Amino acid sequence: IYFEIWRGDGSLLARSPSLRGRDLPREQLTAGKPRYRNVHLAAEDRGRAVQMTFTPAPEEDDERAKHKGRASKAAPDGTIVLARSRRDLDSTLRVLASSLLLAAAALAIGTAVAVAATVRRGLRPLHRLGREADAIGAAASLNHRFSSSKLPKELQPIYDRLNKLLERLEETFARERRFTSDVAHELRTPIAELRSLAEVALKWPDNATAEQNYRDTLGAASRMQSLVNSLLAIARCEAGVASSNASPVSLDEVLQDVWKPRAAAASARQLHADWDIHPGAVVHSDPVMLGALMENLVSNAVDYTPAGGRIAFRISTDSDGTTLAITNTCKGLEPADLPHLAEPFWRKDAARTGGLHCGLGLSLVAAYARAIGARLDLNLPAPDEFSASVYFAG
Repeated sequence: IYFEIWRGDGSLLARSPSLRGRDLPREQLTAGKPRYRNVHLAAEDRGRAVQMTFTPAPEEDDERAKHKGRASKAAPDGTIVLARSRRDLDSTLRVLASSLLLAAAALAIGTAVAVAATVRRGLRPLHRLGREADAIGAAASLNHRFSSSKLPKELQPIYDRLNKLLERLEETFARERRFTSDVAHELRTPIAELRSLAEVALKWPDNATAEQNYRDTLGAASRMQSLVNSLLAIARCEAGVASSNASPVSLDEVLQDVWKPRAAAASARQLHADWDIHPGAVVHSDPVMLGALMENLVSNAVDYTPAGGRIAFRISTDSDGTTLAITNTCKGLEPADLPHLAEPFWRKDAARTGGLHCGLGLSLVAAYARAIGARLDLNLPAPDEFSASVYFAG
């Protein structure tokens, strides 16, 4: 232990022999508070020192001083500096630091191992998902569904969404396969007809006139061309290739122009047309696509309305937009049929009997509506009525 004591006047009162005549450092204290610092002791020994002030007791008490007739004077404060070697403290601190470093290293290694093990265990469901996904193919395994049993709740939404994606893909591929089959079926009939006409004309050239052969051949070729053009139009609209040049179009004028070529056929079948349109209904749309859309709607209404039936044309406008609705009497349609009406080649009658239509009319209408930014709604207002509405946003 090292110490030094100074009187209030700065003179040395006492010093420990261990200092060997050297002084311990001291400073002016603030408000008499103790001051702690590191100091150099003998040789290379480092120490820890505290400096504080004290008030020494007088040699005579106050009563005795008063008895002698003189007042006692308060002795000035003295200063003491006490120091001790840091060897034991430094040794303890080194052991503590080494222990903390070893503990930190062990904790870091243990944490890394635990995190790696936890991550591997947590990623096992994702690895299983990847292996299952690799085994899925478009040919026959789209009906596969990922099992969400024994899964963390955080991963269950991912599995649910993947299963819903597989459902949509399965439905899409099934629809594409049906579409390919339907295209082959629809083209097979006119191709077989063309071949038959050519074979008959070659085998019995004198039994049929060239004019009739050409007329029949032209009819079959026209049906094939119409089918191919319709399929191409649908594909272009769905791929976003069809260009839309929007301009103001009068709906009532386009509807009247589309109806005129079909008025005679409607009259021959005794179809009654009701008109509830107001001139001046203008929409901002592509005139060509809008005309093709309305031609298909009117053609479907005329061809599928039973003889003696009714077709109602209505154009209404409000603050939100303009609606074109064509309603006609029908037979055999049910609410469950509505989602399928816009599918290519879909018909209520499963047996394909040919005719003027091949099941692409409403598919074209739906494709054109998407291309020009309109909304197509199909519904059955009554059991014997079918309505197709096209909404144009204002």
